[in-house]
Amino acid sequence: MFKNIIFDFGGVLVDWNPKYLYKKLFAEEAAMEEFLGNVCTSDWNEQQDEGRTLKEGTEALVQCFPEKRS
Repeated sequence: MFKNIIFDFGGVLVDWNPKYLYKKLFAEEAAMEEFLGNVCTSDWNEQQDEGRTLKEGTEALVQCFPEKRS
């Protein structure tokens, strides 16, 4: 049983930025910025935070951006 739940909305306790991961996956920063700005956007990410599964979110992106699938 949980006694406390902590919501870290401002990133105070856990410093997280998707660029930490994607910098390792893209050879060029411009390609990473384009991907995060147009494909894997903050709005898309928030839909998973609201309860959509990552599988559903990924399938939606693949339908919209089949050329980005790897």
